[in-house]
Amino acid sequence: MRSGFKIEIFFIVATLLFVLPGLAGASQADNDPKVKAAFDRGWYLFGQMHKDIKNLDLAIAQYREVLALYPDNADAMWKMSETVFKKGQILKDWKKGKPFFDQSLSWAEKAAAIAPQKPEPHYWIAVNMAVMAEINRTVKALGMIKRCKRELALVISLAPKNRFATLSKVVLASIYNDSPWPVRDLEKALCNAREAVAEDPNMTYASTMLGKVYASLGKTDLAKKELSRCLSIARPTYVWDSIIYDWPDAKKVLASLK
Repeated sequence: MRSGFKIEIFFIVATLLFVLPGLAGASQADNDPKVKAAFDRGWYLFGQMHKDIKNLDLAIAQYREVLALYPDNADAMWKMSETVFKKGQILKDWKKGKPFFDQSLSWAEKAAAIAPQKPEPHYWIAVNMAVMAEINRTVKALGMIKRCKRELALVISLAPKNRFATLSKVVLASIYNDSPWPVRDLEKALCNAREAVAEDPNMTYASTMLGKVYASLGKTDLAKKELSRCLSIARPTYVWDSIIYDWPDAKKVLASLK
């Protein structure tokens, strides 16, 4: 009994010795005003991408400064993933954007390996998997979609109130609405889209998706109503996405409805 107890103590101590340095590093970064300033500046620049796409490069420079100080900072890594993804998305051609998506996925996976309890890295893994599936369009795509859905479910379970949980529901709605059989499931698409809009009525991405799902279900009046509401949102949660993607998309879908 004593021998077993000593072995248990040994493993506990060994685990703490392995984990604590990483936790200490994270705590140190969290308390570093230079890190907060870099993250705040990076987020501001990220939010100005609709005015000048070069702001994404400036945001990346901010996150690289944090990584120069704290190479294992998971927050800087997933922010890198987010920003690099947007550099690929802005091209509006998944194949041309693939080098950026590869980089984005790499950063997200590194962040998830360091801090698996954080929802953000898992979201960016999921989104990149969805894009990779769109690019591949082969049997491999089904496996990518399965991984995407697992990661999105993990985001929602890890942090139900986090903004990325709401975004995850929109991505799930998109998968269930836009995919062919056997993945397509309009009832699940509707459920996820409705929940996302209820959680954040000012998220134009969610509103546009709900309008699309209504259209897929043949509920034209509801689709028109939701898409019109989307276009009237005065203070969208992510104005850059509204201007670049969501409002043009909502207008296009609305125009197609008879």
